[in-house]
Amino acid sequence: MMHKPDWLEAALSAPIDAGFFATAEGGVDAAILADPQGYLESLRQQEGDFIPAPEGVLGGKPVPFLQSPVPGRPTFVATGYETLKSVLVDDRHFLQDYEFSLAPIMGETLISGLNPPVHAKYRALVSKAFGAKSISALTDESLEPLVTALLERIAAQGGGELVADLACRIPVVILGQLIGLPPTGYDRFAELAARIMAFAYHWDDAMAAAAELRELVLGLIEARRADPQGDLLSHLLAAEIDGERLSDEDVVTFARALIPAGIETTTRGMGTVFAALLSQPGLYQRLLADASLVPVAVEEILRWNGPAQMIPKKTSIDVEIAGRVVPANASIWCALGHANRDPQFWDRPTEIALDRPRGRSLTFSNGAHTCIGNVLARKELEGTVQLALRILPKLRLDPQAQAPQIQGVLFRSPDRCAVLV
Repeated sequence: MMHKPDWLEAALSAPIDAGFFATAEGGVDAAILADPQGYLESLRQQEGDFIPAPEGVLGGKPVPFLQSPVPGRPTFVATGYETLKSVLVDDRHFLQDYEFSLAPIMGETLISGLNPPVHAKYRALVSKAFGAKSISALTDESLEPLVTALLERIAAQGGGELVADLACRIPVVILGQLIGLPPTGYDRFAELAARIMAFAYHWDDAMAAAAELRELVLGLIEARRADPQGDLLSHLLAAEIDGERLSDEDVVTFARALIPAGIETTTRGMGTVFAALLSQPGLYQRLLADASLVPVAVEEILRWNGPAQMIPKKTSIDVEIAGRVVPANASIWCALGHANRDPQFWDRPTEIALDRPRGRSLTFSNGAHTCIGNVLARKELEGTVQLALRILPKLRLDPQAQAPQIQGVLFRSPDRCAVLV
């Protein structure tokens, strides 16, 4: 039997806890958690595309994360495909707004929190290291052996739990590989990521985890300056635009930002993709018959139920849009999930239809702030499904286990997906 490399042995054995990735949105009505798009559509019929959410109350029901920390600040949820797309590409009137959430934890130069003109410079610097060509080169040696080993383990066991055994493990290990993390550090990296992404519920602990991750990354940076490798940190340290390079703190911020962009999104997306493939009659079998449909299926499933359902923005000045005057400095929650199911734009919006034209969904946002991790997420999701078709052709849901339930208003995914092979 061929000996597995140390990083792969560690990837298979590291105690990576899947519990964090269960959707935990306390205080939200169960019916809204189950069908936020339908709830928003019903409110949209009454209020229009911009739905007021004063003090975190949406249509008379509390949605706590919508409440602004600034007392009395006007808050709206933006819905509708055409309206939302116009908001996402309008960087003059609608600014990024992570001031009270991710920015204090991730760092001042968090790319998703920057606005013009600063955003373009930082985006250009990291895009060189995080574009399609670089990501392919960095993941080709890791993704297939990792996914193959995980799927073969599930096959040997006769089944498993895809969220815990697959979806929660792959993104952590791949990002660990990308930043040159020692194999012994995967479990710690996963723990820090979980604590950071629980910021909405445990702020002080998230800040402590972010500080610990900073020290970890600074140590990796020091090692890469002395001995550059082919990993992402080495690329980031070498990236240059008009004679400018990223500072060490910039690199730390970007590494921390990979957690929501590269772990959270992919983990949730992978759980949803497999839950959909195995729940929709004949869908997995259709891909078995024609694997060229995998990219189409992944994109369509993420349109149907994307991992990030809402993202925050704010108005720079008073704006008249969709028949409503929205005041300056209003908090705007962009409902990507609703836009991707807008019945005024999509035919059969609640169905998974592989015959849709591609490239129109807002799953990864749109405009200058399109998710920089979308290339990596697609590569991991499509690659994992392709290998599952080859290694687990009889993959199916375990009829004795609870069926996957996709839930969430801010983030959305199943917290379990038990299978047999």
